Amino acid sequence: MPIKNIVILIFLLLFKFTGFSANSFKVVLDGVNPSTTINFAKQEFLLLFKKAIDASDFHNSQFTVVFKKDAQLKNGAFAYNVSGNSQAFVIVLSGADEMCISHSVYTFLEKIGYLFEMSGITTSSIFNFNILKGDSEKTIPFTRWRGIRQHVNFPMDISSYPIEEAKEYLRNLVRLRFNKLAVHSYPNLWHEVKNKDTTILGGNFFYGRRQSIPNLPIFKNNIRFNQKEFCIPVIEPFYEMPEIRSKMAISWMKQLLVYAKEIGLRIQFSIEPRSTGDMNFILETCHSVMDAYPMIDELEIITEEIGGWGKKCTAEQTKSILIEQFGIGVLKDTIVTSAIRPEQTDLDNLFFQMGRNIKAIKILEKTPSKSAHKIIYKIGVYCAMVDYAKAAYRLARVYLPNSEVSIMPGHGSKRVAQNFPIISNSKKEIQKTAIYSWIEFDGLMFTQQNSIEGIENLIQYLNKINGSTQTNSILFNHWRTGENITTAKYAATATIEGPIKRKDFYYSYASKLGINQKDQYYTAMNQLEMIDWISTTDLPNIGFCWPGAWLTGAPFTWMNPSNIQKVDSMYANVNYILAKLLAENKLLAGKNYLQFLVNRISTSRIYLQAFLAGTGIQKIKKDPLANLTDQEKNKAVNICNQALLLFDEYLKLHVKMMPDRGSEGTLINMWHAPIYGLKVLRNKYGAIPLDVLPVLDKEIDAPPLPIFIKN
Repeated sequence: MPIKNIVILIFLLLFKFTGFSANSFKVVLDGVNPSTTINFAKQEFLLLFKKAIDASDFHNSQFTVVFKKDAQLKNGAFAYNVSGNSQAFVIVLSGADEMCISHSVYTFLEKIGYLFEMSGITTSSIFNFNILKGDSEKTIPFTRWRGIRQHVNFPMDISSYPIEEAKEYLRNLVRLRFNKLAVHSYPNLWHEVKNKDTTILGGNFFYGRRQSIPNLPIFKNNIRFNQKEFCIPVIEPFYEMPEIRSKMAISWMKQLLVYAKEIGLRIQFSIEPRSTGDMNFILETCHSVMDAYPMIDELEIITEEIGGWGKKCTAEQTKSILIEQFGIGVLKDTIVTSAIRPEQTDLDNLFFQMGRNIKAIKILEKTPSKSAHKIIYKIGVYCAMVDYAKAAYRLARVYLPNSEVSIMPGHGSKRVAQNFPIISNSKKEIQKTAIYSWIEFDGLMFTQQNSIEGIENLIQYLNKINGSTQTNSILFNHWRTGENITTAKYAATATIEGPIKRKDFYYSYASKLGINQKDQYYTAMNQLEMIDWISTTDLPNIGFCWPGAWLTGAPFTWMNPSNIQKVDSMYANVNYILAKLLAENKLLAGKNYLQFLVNRISTSRIYLQAFLAGTGIQKIKKDPLANLTDQEKNKAVNICNQALLLFDEYLKLHVKMMPDRGSEGTLINMWHAPIYGLKVLRNKYGAIPLDVLPVLDKEIDAPPLPIFIKN
């Protein structure tokens, strides 16, 4: 036999008996069986590692990759170990469970140069293989359960995604090494409830507010999949059929949660019964959710959002509700009663919902479950008023002492960090608490945010209280994906590594993106953090995306113009720095990142300028009988048209960078929220029909349109 054929035969025999592929990879499972979670981790590692190796000097080496479940690793720990030489390497990727093994995969891959973000995978142009010289690392995560809380309630979140794009979003969460997904279903959104002889349907997307697509080129050319109604694409043909739409919404969510489970995420489903006192209805709601989504691990019953906008109640009324729900002894608890004033809003309703939800959980815990696995029931508090939240948290701790309590104690990450220490400074309590923070605040949805400072402050506090003890759970609210990759990356990293100084994070992140001017980048991002805080404080809900908030034209009628100008000038400074960095940056990853940030900060400026123009309506003068002269009517119409034309500029710039389905949701939602609000005002003051396009009357005295530098 020719020598050449003998060599080929030896190679084939080696391939057959050693398991080495043509790419010189052998995979070994140690202590773990093949599963969808392991298969996904294995597939990801081999695909990405091979891609890196093929561009290196190691492409002729042999690699044995071991996926190992290690009984010595506890509390969600994971590790990797590399041994061998330039000819043959052994890479052991281990974890306390299957999901932890996947965390070791992404830890290893980031060490060689990959960057995993909420928007996808960024590949370094130069990989670093020092890790192959022999390296090991063990990680005990700072936070045991960490992930995202999806409210799936607005057009820019995943509730409008095609299922495959929604699945990719979940894959990116896993790549970030998050391990939990919480889904909140507002009434009539993602679950049905049988109520006596009727069924209350789901599928009422975006709180039942239609997001119809205007017959205008900017929408028709930039919104994929939908023709008339913005929603999950496969559901649109059945949009006018409520029963079918409801079933399809639940089917979409079920597919998503099944997939989340397959790739290793722990799943929590959340409902809020609102103000009903019908216990049978609440229990039926819980059972309908568990029947629809049998894969969930946890079911949360949470209060509706409490923020001081409800009806007034006296101290006597509030105490009466407390006694009714918890008995006369509750009045001896000064932590609970300290929130009571002679008169306030909402507090009686909060105490009522807490008592009722606690009772429901106690009943559920005694009821045999149909689920194949044990479902954990937990209570949640969503209250932006810290003294109320402290009282509600206390009730949960006293009357459900063995249960985990979820708490969302403020709007925005910085307020959560400020308020939570007031609510609890007990290490023991925190071990049974899930804290909800924010990557993004939905009241500022149309401007660029950066809430890293609040996340850092929260984790620093937890580290101070817990010491070496692992924090139980932190979950983050967010809606838009591409706009929040930096904050999401910090949240994912800090919940694993513990308190990371923001400056250190920004410097490291800049290095991975090839941004060499790290001081300037840090300065810009730090200013964005300041903008985030000032906006949530001084420009509350200037960008709230719920159309119901704009039905009367508000908040154009009350927003403070000087605050808008202040924030706009800060954005201008950030944009100047980032645009300069963009011009100097050479690495593609950094260019793409900076280009998108510059775009979104530019749109933020246009948004604020449009809003500032709209607030001119506040100066319209009425006569003693509250009537308008024709001159004032014309001024009002011109003010609204000026603002509307600026919003057109926002839309034009926004569509230049549309990285995901959420960007399409922001586009359509802009039309149905602030733009609609201006049209309402224009109609109110000048009787202009809502569908009339804006035209400026140049004879009317008005300030000129702002001039923007096109980047």
